[in-house]
Amino acid sequence: MINRCVPTRVANPDADPDRCAFPQCDNVTNPWMECDETYPLTWKLVWPHSTKCEVKFSVATTKVLAPMASSPLTEKIRDNVEKAQKVGSALMDALWEIPTFGLAMPLALAFGWMVMLRVAAKTFTYVMIVLIGVGGLTLSLYFFIQSGDVQSAIDELLANSTGLGGNNASAADAALWLNDTYAQVLGLANSVSASVVELAPTNLDETYSNESASNPTLWRIAGVVSLIITVLYYISMCMARRRIRTAVALVKEATVVLAERPTTMLFPINTVCVQMAHLGFVLLVFSFLATADINESTFEDSSLGSAASTYAEQLAFYNATLLHDGLDGFASLDDSYSSIIATLYAYLVFGAIWNYLFIGAVFWTALSGSVCHWYFFRSDESANTRYPLSRSLYRVVRYHLGTIATGSLIIAIVKFVRLALMSLDRAMKKQQEQNLLVKVAFKCVACCLWCLDKTLQFITAYCYIYVAMQGSGFCVSCSATFNLIIKYPLQLSINTFVRAILSLIQLLSTPIACGWLCNHVLYKSNKQEPVYASALVFASAYVVATVTTAVFSCVIDTLFVCCARDMAEYKGTWMSPRLRAAFDFDRKPKGKKGKKGNKEGADDGAGGGAVPPEVTSVSSS
Repeated sequence: MINRCVPTRVANPDADPDRCAFPQCDNVTNPWMECDETYPLTWKLVWPHSTKCEVKFSVATTKVLAPMASSPLTEKIRDNVEKAQKVGSALMDALWEIPTFGLAMPLALAFGWMVMLRVAAKTFTYVMIVLIGVGGLTLSLYFFIQSGDVQSAIDELLANSTGLGGNNASAADAALWLNDTYAQVLGLANSVSASVVELAPTNLDETYSNESASNPTLWRIAGVVSLIITVLYYISMCMARRRIRTAVALVKEATVVLAERPTTMLFPINTVCVQMAHLGFVLLVFSFLATADINESTFEDSSLGSAASTYAEQLAFYNATLLHDGLDGFASLDDSYSSIIATLYAYLVFGAIWNYLFIGAVFWTALSGSVCHWYFFRSDESANTRYPLSRSLYRVVRYHLGTIATGSLIIAIVKFVRLALMSLDRAMKKQQEQNLLVKVAFKCVACCLWCLDKTLQFITAYCYIYVAMQGSGFCVSCSATFNLIIKYPLQLSINTFVRAILSLIQLLSTPIACGWLCNHVLYKSNKQEPVYASALVFASAYVVATVTTAVFSCVIDTLFVCCARDMAEYKGTWMSPRLRAAFDFDRKPKGKKGKKGNKEGADDGAGGGAVPPEVTSVSSS
C-alpha cells in the first residue's frame, strides 16, 4: 500500500518457485532430480539436493506504479523506503529463525557453558592464562621485528655462519673490503651501509629501505615494555597459583548454585524487559519534547506568549517586546529558550541514566540475596523455598530501595559528568586542534573520570552484596567493602581476572556461533538477504550472553563475600568441602573424638548442626 504514495524502484514481483537451470535435468543418471513440467530442462530445488545447483532459473511478473516525473524529495524518500522495505522483508522472511538462533540457542549455549565450567573450569582458566601470555610474547616479537632488531640478529647469524651475502669470505674479510680505499675509489663500496646492502641478499633491500625510513627506536621501546609486562605477567601468575585455584573453586561452586536454581539464569530477562520499557518511555518523552513549544512562560502562571495563548495575545506580546526592547528583546528570548531546552534535556538525560542504573542495581541485589540464602541455608529444610528469587526481590523492594537509589545516584552523577564532558569535547574540536594543551587536558580529565566510574561500579557491586547479605545501609556496606578489599586485595584481583577471561570466551563464542549458524540456515533455505537477520541474531545473542555473564559474575562475587564472612565470623562452618580445600582452611585432625569434635565434624561443609548466621536480608522475610 505504501507504494501508492511513495513509488519505489524495487518492485515486489509475483515469482514462481525457483528452478535450477544448470546442471540440466536428467533424472536418468541423477534420479534425485525432479524435472519441471513447464520447463523440462530445469529441475525443482529441494533440500538437500539444491546445494548442487550452480545456475538458478527464476520466472516473475512485475507490476509497478510510478509517476511520470519525480522530484528530488520523492526520490530521497523512495530510497529510504526501499531500504526499510528491504530490511523489513528480510526480517519477516526469517521470522522463526531469529528467535530460535537469537534467543533460544544463546540460552542453551549458556547452560551448556555452565556444564563445561563445572567439569573443566580449571582447564579453561589455565589455557586462557597461557594464551594471554603467548599473545604478549607475540606482540613483543612483532615490535622487535618492526624495529629491525630481529632482522639484524638474523643477518649477524648468517654472516657468522656462511659469510657475508653468501660469499665464502669471513666477517674480517668483509670488514677489510668495506674499509678498502681502492674499492671505494672504484665505486665497489661507496659506504659501509651501501656495501651491506650490495653484498647482502637482494630480498633485504626493501627491509633496509623500510628501516631507514622509519624510527626503530619507538618500536624497540614498545617491544621492551611489552616484553617486561609479559614477563611480569608470567611471574605474577606463577606466584598466584593458590589464588587461581581458589578462583576456580568459586567458579565451580557457582555452577552448583546455578544447577540447583536454574531459574537464576532466566531472572535477568525480567530486568531487560523493564529496562527496554524504560528506554521506550524515555524515547517517547524526548519525541514529545522535540515537538513542543517550550519557553519561560510554559513554567509560569501567565499564559502571555505561551503555546496556550491565542494568536491575538501572542501578536500583542511580540509587539510589546518590539516596542520595549527592540530586536534585542527577541534575541534574549531566543537565548532564554535555548537555555530552558538545554536544562530540560539535561534533566531528562540524568533521570534516564539514574533510572537505568537503579533497575540494574535492584536486579543485582535481589540475585545476591538469593545466593546468600543458598549459601547459608541450603542444608536447612525449614528455610527452603520454592521461589527464592521472588522472596529476595520482595525484600529488596521493601527494605533496600533507598540504599540502592543512593548508590545508583552516585554513579549516575559521574556518568552524567562524563557525558557532558564528551559533548563539550566534541563542541571544542577546533580549539583543541589549535591548542595541544587543551586537548591533553580533555583527555586526562576523561581518563580520570573513566577510572572513577569503573572504581565506583566495582565498589557499589560489592556494596549491594553486603546490603543483600546483612541488610545494612549504604555507608556501612561500603565500609565492609573497603575492609574486604584491604583484607583480600590479591584474591579479589584474581577473581576478577578469572571471571573476565571466562566471560570473554562466552561473549566471543556465543554470538559468532549463533550468527554464523543462522546465516548458514537462511542461505541454504534460499531466504532473501540473510545478512540482516544474521546481524540481528548476532546482536540478540550478544545481549543474552552479556546478561548470562552478569549473572555468573554476581554469583561468583556473592559466594566470595559469603566465604569471607564465614571465615571471619563462623570459622568456615558453611563452606563446602571444595571451598574449604581451596581456601586452605584448617581442619580438625582425624582421630580426635569427643562431643565437641563430633559436632565440628558433623558441621564440616554442610552446616547442618550449627545455628545459621543472622542474615538480615533472609531472616527479615
